[in-house]
Amino acid sequence: MASGAKSFVINRESDWKYESVLSNLSFFNDILLSKKNGENGVYISGAFDSGQAETVWHRLRIDMEIPGGAIVNIRIYASDSADVIVPSPGGEGKLKTDINKYVKDKSIDINRKIDMLDYIGSKKYVNLDDLLMFGFKGRYLWLCLEIINYEKQRVKIKSVKLEFPRVSFVDYLPEIYRENEKDDSFLARYLGIFQSVYIDLEDRIDNTPVHFDAEKTSKDFLNWMADWLSVKNASIWGEKKLRTLIKESVSIYKMKGTKASISKKNIRELNLL
Repeated sequence: MASGAKSFVINRESDWKYESVLSNLSFFNDILLSKKNGENGVYISGAFDSGQAETVWHRLRIDMEIPGGAIVNIRIYASDSADVIVPSPGGEGKLKTDINKYVKDKSIDINRKIDMLDYIGSKKYVNLDDLLMFGFKGRYLWLCLEIINYEKQRVKIKSVKLEFPRVSFVDYLPEIYRENEKDDSFLARYLGIFQSVYIDLEDRIDNTPVHFDAEKTSKDFLNWMADWLSVKNASIWGEKKLRTLIKESVSIYKMKGTKASISKKNIRELNLL
C-alpha cells in the first residue's frame, strides 16, 4: 500500500490529554469541543516520536466540523531535537529550552506558547483537514490546534491521524523517473494528489465491515440498513432500539410467521418496547 507505513491516531479523550496542554476546550464522547463563549481554545501536543532521526512525515488528516465564522489554525513543527532557542521571559535576550518543558510549564501563558511555535518556525495552515506534509523532516513532531470561534455552534474535532514515513507513488515508477527526484519535487507533489485519493478509497474499503455493524455504524447508514431490511417507519424509532432491532434481525426473520415472532414476551426480551 502506497501510504505511510505507520501512524499516530488521536480519537479518544485520553489520547488528547496525553503529554499535551489544553486550554478552553472540553470533551463529549471523546470529541474535542470548543467553548460556546467565543474564547480561543488551544491544543498543543507533546512530541510525536517516530523513533527514527530525519523521518520524512507523510500526511496529516483531521476529522473536524467547523461552523461558519470559526477558524482552526493548525501549526506544525518537526525536528530531530526538542531543544530550541526562544526569547527570554523579559524579552531582553534568548534562552535555550526544551519544547516539551516549555509547553507544559503552567507559569507560561498559552498565547506565549503559541508565539514560541511561531518563533521557532512552525508552519501554519487554516481550516485544513488534509495535508501532504512536504517539508516536514525530523524524528519529533509537534501539533498545535488554535480554535477561534465567534459562533454559538461548537467546533468539533473528532480525530487526528499523522502518517509516517513518506512513501510516494514515485517509488513505484521506473528508475529514470526517480533520478535526482526530491521529496518535494513537482512530480512527487502531483502524484501525491492521486495517491491521497487512492489511499482514501483503500481505507473506505478496509472499513466496510464497520458500516454493517449495527452497534458501530453511523446513524445515516443505520437508517439505510433499516430500509434494506424492510423496517417500516425507521425514522420514528429511537436510535438505540433501532440498533437492537437490526442486530437481531436475522433471528427475528427466522421466527417470521410463527406465534413466537409476535409474542410480547419475545419483544420485551429484545428491549424493543
